[in-house]
Amino acid sequence: MIAAASIAPMASASGVTALAFNQSTYNGTACGTITGAYVTVTEGGVPKAGESVTVSLSGGYTFSGGSTTNTEVSGPDGRVNLPAIVVPAAGGPATLTGTSGSETATAAISATSNSAAYVYRTPGQTSTASVPAGSIPLNAGWFLYGTTLYDWQGNHNYSSDVLSYSPGWVYTNGTNHIAVTTSTGQNYIFRQGGATITPAVPNGSTPLNSGYFLKNGTLYHWEGNQIATNVAATSTGWTYTNGVDQIAARLSDGKSYIYRYGQSTITASVPDGSTPLDAGYFLKNGTLYHWEGNQTATNVTATSTGWTYTNGVDQIAVRLNNEKSYIYRYGQSTITASVPDGSTPLDAGYFLKNGTLYHWEGNQTATNVTATSTGWTYTNGVDQIAVRLNNEKSYIYRYGQSTITASVPDGSTPLNAGYFLKNGTLYHWEGNQTATNVGATSTGWTYTDGSDQIDLTKPQSC
Repeated sequence: MIAAASIAPMASASGVTALAFNQSTYNGTACGTITGAYVTVTEGGVPKAGESVTVSLSGGYTFSGGSTTNTEVSGPDGRVNLPAIVVPAAGGPATLTGTSGSETATAAISATSNSAAYVYRTPGQTSTASVPAGSIPLNAGWFLYGTTLYDWQGNHNYSSDVLSYSPGWVYTNGTNHIAVTTSTGQNYIFRQGGATITPAVPNGSTPLNSGYFLKNGTLYHWEGNQIATNVAATSTGWTYTNGVDQIAARLSDGKSYIYRYGQSTITASVPDGSTPLDAGYFLKNGTLYHWEGNQTATNVTATSTGWTYTNGVDQIAVRLNNEKSYIYRYGQSTITASVPDGSTPLDAGYFLKNGTLYHWEGNQTATNVTATSTGWTYTNGVDQIAVRLNNEKSYIYRYGQSTITASVPDGSTPLNAGYFLKNGTLYHWEGNQTATNVGATSTGWTYTDGSDQIDLTKPQSC
């Protein structure tokens, strides 16, 4: 419940009718009620009685009688007192909309959900996450409830004051980890099953991936032993090359560098002002460079995004302005992709053009593609992509292997790691892992302890 906080209606010009809710936002909890809400009718700033006002609710919220609308006449004080607002199990955002004649007013509603959390891992392992109802799934088994960070096993001795956290999946030295900043500016590295690390970085630093932090243009590793000042740009996402966390940066003087944990700083042999991508690549004015300077492409118009590390080699896919596509792999010859001119580079060596999916070797294709998974999935040592076709069927394509028809309903949306979602139900492509009433899922690929993993929440009934 919330107490009604009286807020004076906004004054209007003389003779003009106006509506105003007594709060701009009403907060509640799943399966609870919100009371004390009212809307006031004024004319020329003076409360006006006898006006019919209709208030409607969105987002699955209802009034106590079960209706989503309520119509009443304003009293002597100009008010229409609303019935209790019932919050659904899913909680979430909603809007109150009041109308009287041609006048309207709106107010927001926000409520935590009554969601239970789960971790799904192939093959066939479902774990109930011991986290509070309403927690938000991050990646790699981490959940956030309000400002408190939990791992899926229910440990919450990490932080109860999280302000920001590193995005995506980081799996360093065989352990899932996440970096956070608290509202007091303190930074931490949390590793599942391991000790909490207090990074040797200044308070208020922004957590990046791979154990790096940034504050006021200065880059720090959590141990404090790798530093760059005047940083203007960094690569995004996690890059773990040859078993070492890595980040690329460009400084304000235009110079570019590669920072690798526990190793010497590398001066990238690329032109000043280059943009750091992932996997050690840089781009400037349409020319692609590797940090060693020994792999280049000119007239680049598009690249794959994120980190792809296939068969132990950093990889990037590009399309040039002549519409040709290529694969660049560190230390290896340039590969001319056997795909049509003008194809769009995806991740993991796949390309898409006019609804047709190609692998760079040209030996795996699908036509009439309407949706694909995003990011890199490398399951059991094989690049993988999931697609849905315009006949609503779904498939898994794995490099060098037969096409897999996914045992999921027609019209499912491909996620990562072989999972699909339709109408709130989660399926694995084999059909042996399902969850109904799914509210939210983690994003990106997580591969923990040899298993593809997805984290999710399910709103519970009131």
